[in-house]
Amino acid sequence: MTHLTVSVADGVALVTLNRPERRNAYTGQMGELLNRAYRDCDNDDAVRAIVLTGAGDAFCAGADFGDFSKATNPFDAPAEGSAFTAAPTDPAAFELRTPVIAAVNGHAIGIGLTIALQTDIRIMAVDAKYAVAQVRRGVIPDCMSHWTLPHLAAARWRPIFF
Repeated sequence: MTHLTVSVADGVALVTLNRPERRNAYTGQMGELLNRAYRDCDNDDAVRAIVLTGAGDAFCAGADFGDFSKATNPFDAPAEGSAFTAAPTDPAAFELRTPVIAAVNGHAIGIGLTIALQTDIRIMAVDAKYAVAQVRRGVIPDCMSHWTLPHLAAARWRPIFF
């Protein structure tokens, strides 16, 4: 079973974080698969929009700290020769030409919320929990959310003058 599935129909790519038994907790492998899916969908002219969601009842419960093996640790140092990026995905969703819509079907915590924040449109479940949990521990939020969230809030509440 893969940690991420992609299906394309009628010009829409449905990208699903697929670890429902772990509430789609983010792993390094999931990040690599999401990077590839974003690139492949963005390069495919038949894909007109990308919808990102989670399998089961959660969007993404955050980073999976249950196993710190190289295969799963999303915060490992980049491979030698790789450039550092603060984004959980490379490219980030907002860097794609193809619009990305987050269908946040349940809890989005930490890196899970960050991934959703980086999309062009977010449709959020009313009964889910959303959190940048790092601030409770006195740590800067991960993967650009310390920049993305305030910019989204400022853009949303910017006054419009006629």
